[in-house]
Amino acid sequence: VYAPQASGRLTAVVAQTGAVLWTSQFREGTPTRPAIVEGLLLVPMERSLLVIDARNGRVRTSFDDGFGFAASPVVGARPSSRVYLPANSGHLYTLNFQ
Repeated sequence: VYAPQASGRLTAVVAQTGAVLWTSQFREGTPTRPAIVEGLLLVPMERSLLVIDARNGRVRTSFDDGFGFAASPVVGARPSSRVYLPANSGHLYTLNFQ
């Protein structure tokens, strides 16, 4: 389970035991509900989309369109690794993961 918190923290928890796997604290913005694809978490933030390694919580990269992201990304039906990302600008981005 990946739990975003209003304090700017994102925590990964094992659902069966409640054990905390990792916690990441973000200085700029509040994470919202992430999507997972190909072992990566796509975490919308007020100013950017963070791409985080789901195993350890490390930020791999980010995407900033200048307006930020409030809505959660939507992962397409399998076997596709396509993600639909609505932006605060009104644009809908499509990301392909292989």
